[in-house]
Amino acid sequence: MDLHERIRYLRKEILGISSQELFGEQLGVNRDIVKNIELGNLKKPEQKEPLLRLICATFGVRYEWLKNGIGEPLEVNNESIFSELKSKYNLSSFDEKVVRAFTELSQEKRNIIQDFLSDLLTGKSTETEVDNDTEIYDQSFDAINRKIAKNANDAHLAIETEKLDSQRLNAINTINTHFDLETENLKNPQSGELTRLII
Repeated sequence: MDLHERIRYLRKEILGISSQELFGEQLGVNRDIVKNIELGNLKKPEQKEPLLRLICATFGVRYEWLKNGIGEPLEVNNESIFSELKSKYNLSSFDEKVVRAFTELSQEKRNIIQDFLSDLLTGKSTETEVDNDTEIYDQSFDAINRKIAKNANDAHLAIETEKLDSQRLNAINTINTHFDLETENLKNPQSGELTRLII
């Protein structure tokens, strides 16, 4: 395959860009330039070289493949892989972080996660896992119950304190009222009422 055939193959088959015009737009050149290079009409190296470098930089194409047909057509790097996965599967930023983190784990740790997910998806779990889950649930339930009891106790205590405060206030008011009456009786003995001394 000659250079001009590789460029057409790259555009149509690898990149899936059907029109020369769209390919040119993405490169920032007009359709005529794309047409001429795909037909092999650019003979001078000074005409081809900048365009080849532009194609490689824009689409992640390996220069050695484009110019000489050696190796794989596209550069493969982690960023392009993750970008493609994110786009293809509509991954959120969190999803992408999970995938990245998984790929950076040792094989041993990946196997542990794979076993866990496999059991989770098939509904299997070991007796130990069930016991651990039950224990965690029980601890959580006990903690919640303690919190509820404390809150209920605090609320009851607040109500009782409010009742006592109300009773104290009533008692003080009653004492003050009696004291005022007694004081009035002592000041006005003519009122005909029995005067009592409070000791």
